[in-house]
Parts: sequence; structure tokens; C-alpha cells
Amino acid sequence: MYRRDGKDLYCTVQLTDTALRNGSKAYLPPLAGRELKAVNIPAETPARKRLRLGGGGVPGVTKGKPVGDMYVTVKLEAE
Repeated sequence: MYRRDGKDLYCTVQLTDTALRNGSKAYLPPLAGRELKAVNIPAETPARKRLRLGGGGVPGVTKGKPVGDMYVTVKLEAE
């Protein structure tokens, strides 16, 4: 699920402790009309870390205007 704040989008992904320690790919929920690629989670990423994906937010209405960013918060999945 996504939350919007202006042109920025926010979502949360849950990963196992092993995935956070070793690095992994996180697959984001589908977004209407857009296909998002997997997000690379670096090794040793702490739980509750917020990753910024520049340009992954809501695009501007007119050409030349910057788009928002996407922020992905990583949470530890309960095992």
C-alpha cells in the first residue's frame, strides 16, 4: 500500500532478518499504470531504514517539472 505526500510516495516492505543481513531485492506493490522494478536492499540494512528512490514518485503535470521521490521503509518480518 502506498501513501502520498505531495509528489512523494511512501511504502513499506517486510524482509526477513537474513535478507536484511545479506542484502536482497524487495518487490514493491503494483502501482496503477506503472511497473516498478525490484528495489535492491544493500547488505547490513537496519530495520526501519528508509530508502529514497529519486524520481519514483508522482510525475509533474507539465513537461520539465520534476517528479516526486519514492521512499521505501524496510521492516523486519516476524518469523
